Amino acid sequence: MTENTNKSMARPGRRRYVGEAVLRREDEELLQGRGGFLPDLAAPNAAEICIVRSTEPHAVVRAIRKERALASPGVIAVLAADDLDFVDDVLPCVDMIPGTLDVRQRVIARERVRYVGQPMALVVATNRYLAEDAAALIEIVYESLPPVTDHMAAMNPGAPLLYPELGTNIVYQVRQLDGNPDFAPSDGDLVIRKRFEFHRQTAVPLETRGVTAKLIDNGERLHVESCTQLPQVLRSVLAGAFGIGLDKVRVTAPRLGGGFGAKEMVYPEEILVPAVARKLQRPVRWLEDRREHFASTTHAREETVDAEAVVAKDGAFVGLRLTGWANIGAAYGFVGNTPITAMGAMVRGPYRVPNLDAQMFSVVTNKTPLNVLRGAGAPQAALVMERLLDEAARTLGIDRAEIRRRNLIRPDELPLDRGRTGFANSHHIIYDEGDYPRCLEAGLRLAEYENFESDRIAAAARGKLRGIGIAMYVEITAVGPYETARIALLPDGTILLYSSIMPVGQGSETTQRQLVAEELGVAMEQVAIRQGDTDEVPDAVGTFASRGAAVGGAAARMAARELVKTILHGFAEVPDCDPSALRWEGGGVVILGPTEEFIPLSEIPARLASLRGDPEPRRIEARHRIEIPRPSYSYATHIAVVEIDPETGALKIPRYTVAHDCGRIVNPLLVEGQIVGGVVQGIGAVLRENLVYDANGRLQTRALMDYVLPGASDCPTDFKLWHMETPTSFNPFGMRGVGEGGTIGAHAAMANAVADTLRDYDVAVDGSGPFTPTWIMEALSKPPRGTSSEKG
Repeated sequence: MTENTNKSMARPGRRRYVGEAVLRREDEELLQGRGGFLPDLAAPNAAEICIVRSTEPHAVVRAIRKERALASPGVIAVLAADDLDFVDDVLPCVDMIPGTLDVRQRVIARERVRYVGQPMALVVATNRYLAEDAAALIEIVYESLPPVTDHMAAMNPGAPLLYPELGTNIVYQVRQLDGNPDFAPSDGDLVIRKRFEFHRQTAVPLETRGVTAKLIDNGERLHVESCTQLPQVLRSVLAGAFGIGLDKVRVTAPRLGGGFGAKEMVYPEEILVPAVARKLQRPVRWLEDRREHFASTTHAREETVDAEAVVAKDGAFVGLRLTGWANIGAAYGFVGNTPITAMGAMVRGPYRVPNLDAQMFSVVTNKTPLNVLRGAGAPQAALVMERLLDEAARTLGIDRAEIRRRNLIRPDELPLDRGRTGFANSHHIIYDEGDYPRCLEAGLRLAEYENFESDRIAAAARGKLRGIGIAMYVEITAVGPYETARIALLPDGTILLYSSIMPVGQGSETTQRQLVAEELGVAMEQVAIRQGDTDEVPDAVGTFASRGAAVGGAAARMAARELVKTILHGFAEVPDCDPSALRWEGGGVVILGPTEEFIPLSEIPARLASLRGDPEPRRIEARHRIEIPRPSYSYATHIAVVEIDPETGALKIPRYTVAHDCGRIVNPLLVEGQIVGGVVQGIGAVLRENLVYDANGRLQTRALMDYVLPGASDCPTDFKLWHMETPTSFNPFGMRGVGEGGTIGAHAAMANAVADTLRDYDVAVDGSGPFTPTWIMEALSKPPRGTSSEKG
């Protein structure tokens, strides 16, 4: 091996990035308006598309008259279902199980429409304004059918059927079991029966959706740019839709202006826009406006749950029996059955509850299809369990913290098999390591729970009502089955990571660079990242279920480890080199010998080229596919203090406390951002947000003026946060996810706090509200509360 004349270079000490509060590297571009969202991307010569959508919730389509639109200025084409060619025009649903009835959505309506907002035709014009003008000239002849929007009414005999050939509106059912499903109360046991209602919401990310499509490589390949959390999934669906090979499709996804699950979906527009590009042999683009977003982007949360809890006299829960029905709208979403399934699977949270029997159903109605929203069914599950705990504590005269202590799973019981429970992301739930009692006590201490009654008395002296709500949850995170990352050492000495994890605002660009930089022992500035291109990472799963850092980041770190092996192998192949004299240390190669030599990573390509006699330095690559056989589970305690003005119904949150455990923390600053943001989103869900349909199945919520998002005045005045770190053995680096937990806990903590604040009034807080000032004033007009529980 040729000797290097530069033997004196000192190697740096070990660099530590994991666990450090590193500022987000992507923020400079975002704050300077250089974020590169889809509408910012150049689309030369692209025609613009306006989608004509159904104005009827349920109807037979008799005719679509396009003549006037075709004659409109600037119009290139007007296309309906019969004008477009598909090999497969059915959208995917990945949480169907044996026995599920097939109500997958078709890409474009043909003879029947089932919800307002369903795509029916496309107008292609030289610009969006002309396309919208022409779209208004299309005449659609409907034969109206009776709609049904209430999922409970949809199950009644004689209810209108969305799919008459199926003979029912109940299209999916699953049963979750643990222990003895035939459990019954003993003498003296308390039996609590409640019905919980969860209202309909939607994600409302700052950025709406959009798709561009064009032919590339001399017309041989299709290139689609989309605001999606699932670029690799979309690539596969496009190949199947058009009957072409995967190698003929490239999907790129730019930075997303938020997703929250709404972009964890393959939408009709993502197939329709490429179909138009193929038909017209030209670039085309569609950008969703906010009114379209409310009608056509998936909805979430709406369901009804009947719960029966059997509780012993000492407060120990004997068993839970649930029946739940989800209003999934007119067709399956990508994971539209998961929320109601997760409700049954995860309802017990961190509590022992040895017996469970949960039967869950999906019901179709004439509403926009339902999919997941941050937390999927976990917010509903936590709210049900936590409200039952508070009800049991009130009836039995046990302190609310104490009843939780008596039911929590102990650390020595973990890992714990949760019986025959599971759903799409985890077919068999086994909790990993944790310390739920410690998490509860930390939250109580941080919230100064023992002093709360004096706070309540002080608030009453000011004419205010004050209450406190405790909630705990266990969140499924870091789901598999796998993820892939590629990494390259470029000839100039730069590290380039190719990741399939989409940047949706969670800071993944920073956390993945932290993980790679620490693994290699180099400065973060030496690591660049590219995301969302199926040509660069074709085999991957996507960004959802709190898996970005814990799974995508783990794949990236393992790829960096593979890169080190590849580099050392490259030196080992050089003549006269002793492989046993090579090691990686301090961000470079150390060659042991009489005079130890250090080659920093930035010089490795040039040095290897010199040793091999190559004319130019080579690019060095590695990849890693990480297999995740089972997910890991984060958990937390949320404690909300609520104050209500009985004169106006205004609600304030003086204090909010979170104690949480998401395993090994990569970046505490970003973890805090995820938790605080999630809490605020959860607060908005129970205080403000609501999608409203009229009795005729027409959506009344059509703009942000109608759909009220949380503002600064809704946020907690004082927010306290405490981290636990219990590494999980279910992940190679001990990491769990944290992206959805804030929202999960906030639903239940806020509902319990509102109930406690109104404890002297005969009002049921059995669901997600929304607890608006109008709702609160109506509650305050109720008589003194009675009791609704019974002895069994």
